[in-house]
Amino acid sequence: MKSQFILLYLVLILFITLVFLSKFDNNYYYKNNFGYYIGQDFYVKLLLYPNESFIINNTYYNICLEENIICYYNGTNIVIMENGTEYIFKNP
Repeated sequence: MKSQFILLYLVLILFITLVFLSKFDNNYYYKNNFGYYIGQDFYVKLLLYPNESFIINNTYYNICLEENIICYYNGTNIVIMENGTEYIFKNP
């Protein structure tokens, strides 16, 4: 009788663990709009270091070239062009 309760208890714990783990989505992967994430990071870097905009622009331009994305800071906006999608972030 005691072993049956232990078995039921283990099955219950396993079931609860599986239900808990199934509630998680794969939120830790990048979605298809990778350019948007680069644009947000670009925007934050310009907010943090406004006097270094030339260096940040060159750095992100090189990063975007590696990912086949066009991105640049034209002094007023951050422009990201990725596979026909265009993201424009206003001047920080």
